[in-house]
Amino acid sequence: MVGGFNHNFSYKGQTYHVQTEDSGVQRARITTLLYRAGSILARETTDYSSICAEADLNSRVEQLMKDQHRAVLKSLKSGVFDAKIAQLDVSAVDAADIKEVAEDEVKKSAGTEDTPGVSKPSAPVSVSEGRSRHLEDKVKAYLDAGR
Repeated sequence: MVGGFNHNFSYKGQTYHVQTEDSGVQRARITTLLYRAGSILARETTDYSSICAEADLNSRVEQLMKDQHRAVLKSLKSGVFDAKIAQLDVSAVDAADIKEVAEDEVKKSAGTEDTPGVSKPSAPVSVSEGRSRHLEDKVKAYLDAGR
């Protein structure tokens, strides 16, 4: 069994981690994972069971690992994963928006009763009515889904 490779790679201002490992002859599989902030963006797997009986297995597996590791790095650099990255970025923004709307709703509901020693929140930060309605709909859908 060959060890593994790990590299951090900066792309468009973000740090990505590429990890390649050999699962051993019994599973005969090489796996490369591409991470950003702990989330897996891509997985490449190569089965090498067809070469397990070869005398130079370790050097062949090591070369397969290097090739696969480099291919994932090159794919990242060439923009292959840009759509997936953009999708994750949108999801992160949506989650932040949902949290913001939920916090605003908590503040609003907390301000409906007079509590001695607690001041009511000031007027909410102006958010366009359309965006506010959109975010409220997202929060409602999120809560209705039972998450």
